[in-house]
Parts: sequence; structure tokens; C-alpha cells
Amino acid sequence: MRRSLVFRLFLTCTLIACVFTGCSRDPNVRKQKYFESGQRYFEKGKYREAAIQYSNAIQVDPRFADAHYRLALTYLKLGEASRAFQQLSRTLEIEPENYQARIDATNMLIASKYFKEAQEHLDILTVKQPNNPAVHMAVANLKDREGDLPGAMQEMQKAISLDPNRSEAFLNYAILQIQAQQYDAAEASLKKAAALDPKAMTAQLTLGSFYQSPNHVVYFGVDVKYLQVVFDLGRFDLFNIHQLAQHVRHFIGRLGYIINKLALIGA
Repeated sequence: MRRSLVFRLFLTCTLIACVFTGCSRDPNVRKQKYFESGQRYFEKGKYREAAIQYSNAIQVDPRFADAHYRLALTYLKLGEASRAFQQLSRTLEIEPENYQARIDATNMLIASKYFKEAQEHLDILTVKQPNNPAVHMAVANLKDREGDLPGAMQEMQKAISLDPNRSEAFLNYAILQIQAQQYDAAEASLKKAAALDPKAMTAQLTLGSFYQSPNHVVYFGVDVKYLQVVFDLGRFDLFNIHQLAQHVRHFIGRLGYIINKLALIGA
């Protein structure tokens, strides 16, 4: 009786061990665990760790398109554009219908002035995703780089009409309006971009730079409001830190100017 009980326990433990061992050896389970770990690291801003986990998932399954795409986004966060583009290209080889990856690849090609290659992607996107605002933003990006400002503005208007709550679209539209010397309209677009996404530093910083430009009258109150927003958010993007420093110096300079004026009045 005792031997029978011991044997059953041994058999049960053996079966459990086999189940867990089988799971750890299942490539689909392993790659998913690596992928989910990469997602958690990415959400925490730990991009180096995320890249390692996505790469581990790809080692298990070289045709894991989602892992290739997420690795591309991670490399972009790390500022490794060349490696990011390689992963985007690999994603599209495996999954040509990943249209967001195609949009990202298109914008990278435009930034690198590979306009012909970018147009090839856009030819596909405009047919497959005609109502995707990100596609029209990419078209606007290309037209702008090719010198077709009216065409770029028209495409950006389409993007906004398709998604009027997209902060990035208003921000990009404002930049085009500034190029067209439509300063009042640009100011309205920048304010809209900032209102739609109050935590987006890029919109806030661009609005601050706009108020410093010689084409716009700078008001002291605007400087105060802008800096208050930035410091309340407590977020400092290293990419924009130089721009922020310029704005702080500008603010201090205007404060000194006003203090001197008040001193003269008091005298």
C-alpha cells in the first residue's frame, strides 16, 4: 500500500514535470513569452532590455512579424535608424499587409530623401488604405519635401478631416502653414495640437518656438503660461532639451527687460 502511494506520487510529479518541460520547449510558447517580456520593458521605457527580448523571440521564430516590427520601433526609440529600417523591411517581407510598418518605412525613406522608393510604398498605401489619416500625412510629407506646398497642405487637411482628434496632424499642418506664411492659422493649429494632447512636449515646444519667432509678437504672459505647462508636466525630452533651454533664456531675458522698465518708471 505504501509502495503504491509512493509510486503514484512519483508518477504524478513526473507527469507535471513533463508538462512544464514540454511547454518550455514549445517554440510558440517561448517566443510569446519573450515577446510579452519585450512589451513590458518597452512600456517602462527600458528599450535596451526590450530589444534583447524581441531579438530572443525572433531567434525562436525568424518569421515572427510582430517581433520584427516591435524591434523596429524599439530601435527608433534608441536612435538607431538604420537597424530600425532593416527591421521594418523584414516585417514587410514577412507581412506585406502590415500597413503601419509600411507607413513608418515610407516616412523614414522620405527623411532620407529616397523619394522614389517612398512613392512606391505610397502607391500601395493609397490603394489599400485610402481612409487612413497616417497615409495622407505621409503623402503630405513627401509633397512638402518635393516642394509642392499646396499639395502637402491639401493632403494634411484630408488627414485632419479623417481624424480631427489627431494632435500630430495639427502639429504638422501648423508647420506647413508657417511655411505658407499663414501665421494666425498656424497659431490656431498649434494650440489645437497642444489641447488635443496636453502631455505632448513636441506640441508645447513648437508653440513656444512659434511665439519666439520674429513673425509673431511675443507676449510675456504667453511665456509664463508655456513654461508653467512644461514644468507642471515634469517631462523633459532630451531631443528637445536645447529648444527648452532657449525658451528659458528668452523668458529670463524678457523678465529682466520688464524689471528694468519698472525700475525706470519707479524712478
